[in-house]
Amino acid sequence: MPTYAYLCHACGRPFENQMSIREKEEWKPRCPVCGSAKVEQQLFGFSVGGGGGTPTPGGCCPPGRGGCCG
Repeated sequence: MPTYAYLCHACGRPFENQMSIREKEEWKPRCPVCGSAKVEQQLFGFSVGGGGGTPTPGGCCPPGRGGCCG
């Protein structure tokens, strides 16, 4: 089930809510701290894949590539 992140513009507190996509379409979010409806959905970071790679020294680019990868 997806987790949605919100920020309350009235009190400045972030909060999250876990619900189905259908529930999200029908739910009117309110801040659980102050009860305000002045909330904005925030982007919520996520990761896909298993990783497992070895990080390269100095950032994303292997040595000798000159600058940023691309």
